[in-house]
Amino acid sequence: MGRPARIEYAGAVYHVMSRGNHQQPIFRSDQDCELFLKTLDEACGRTGSIVHAYILMGNHYHLLNETPVKNEWISNRLYMGNASNLSRYISDVESSLEGEL
Repeated sequence: MGRPARIEYAGAVYHVMSRGNHQQPIFRSDQDCELFLKTLDEACGRTGSIVHAYILMGNHYHLLNETPVKNEWISNRLYMGNASNLSRYISDVESSLEGEL
């Protein structure tokens, strides 16, 4: 059974969290964190989303994200795109992200 549909509306604020499976690290270096933040910045630039706060920890991250318009594409691109870019960069963590975004 899939997760319930995310409620979306203009100006919605979301707490986004993702972590590594079995407490595996998803950020292993400053470069990993920099790539994640660059990817996040690019996604926000394309979608108009605003990240009000974030924290990157070794095996997970949290974002406080606001979407300016109701648009599921924005959510999917912002949340899923970042996980996929990180996975390409950190080859042995490709399947380590778990949880619902």
